[in-house]
Amino acid sequence: MILERVPVGEAVGGIVVHTLRFGQRVLRKGSHVTAEIAEALRAAGVAEVTVARLEPGDVEENEAAEAAAHALAGDGIVVEPPHAGRCNLRATVPGMVVVDAARVDGFNRAGLGVLISTLADGGTAEPRRLIATVKTIPHAVPGAALEAGLDDLGRDADAALRVAAYVPLRIGLVQTITPGIKPELLAKGTQNLSARVESYGGTLVHEERCGHDPVAVAEAAAATIGHDADAVFVLGAASTADRHDVVPEGIERAGAPSSAMACRWTQATCWWWAGSPRLASLGCRVVPARPGSTASIWCCGGCSPASISPPTRCTAWGSAACWTSCPIGPTRERPDGSKQKLPAKS
Repeated sequence: MILERVPVGEAVGGIVVHTLRFGQRVLRKGSHVTAEIAEALRAAGVAEVTVARLEPGDVEENEAAEAAAHALAGDGIVVEPPHAGRCNLRATVPGMVVVDAARVDGFNRAGLGVLISTLADGGTAEPRRLIATVKTIPHAVPGAALEAGLDDLGRDADAALRVAAYVPLRIGLVQTITPGIKPELLAKGTQNLSARVESYGGTLVHEERCGHDPVAVAEAAAATIGHDADAVFVLGAASTADRHDVVPEGIERAGAPSSAMACRWTQATCWWWAGSPRLASLGCRVVPARPGSTASIWCCGGCSPASISPPTRCTAWGSAACWTSCPIGPTRERPDGSKQKLPAKS
């Protein structure tokens, strides 16, 4: 690409480098100078303009951005038409953003004049959410160098950027009841969980309510699994103090060992237990309850089914190491959908 400042009459065919305002008109940077535009500039008293001219083999900014966007994008992503050297990528399904940061960083560091910016790996995606943008900085880039960069970006079978769609699960709910608990509170628990599950494509298929007692929890969990639930959420009416409290003991009685338990936000909120062989086949992080058993539960809530491969056995679930060493780690979701890493427990 050649940049030159030339008389207006010689600018025809060139690309305007800077936005020009003349009379009542605005000529945006990146626009091509036509004979009509050149005449309007001369009439407005503009004598010279700076234009860019493409050399043989150069790729124009929009074409370069779009090519990089298509090389980057994988499943669950749509590439929008380029404009002003920029091409946006949006999610088409709800799921988790999966980014090969090494390939993206390598492309950006190659100095091609085309830069990629994405959401962080593990971020939340929903339909139409912007998850990446590709911007060509100059008005054109050398085609040979761009082609080599695109080959590196798309060299693997898996795309450098994709959205792992949430797998729709059938969810069961068990809520324990203590004397004096308000029915409205139980109804709110059902409503909130149902809305959250449905937002990820799942369905709340069955609910059991039982006394705040380990035996009752075990029976209710087993009954819920009997309704073909892929996973069971147990919401205790009272806070859980340790692994031998009512809810974890009830889950253990139902078939999941206490070593295979964890909570998502704090030590005393919600215990999760899954009892379907389907969950174990989804490629998510699961821990078998015991050899030969179909009972299993999610590791730390930081990943979604079918988004992490291969499955990894968690060896520190619920311990301090789970908070400090897990590659995903306990997270909570902000209202805007972004995720905040929780501090390590003291």
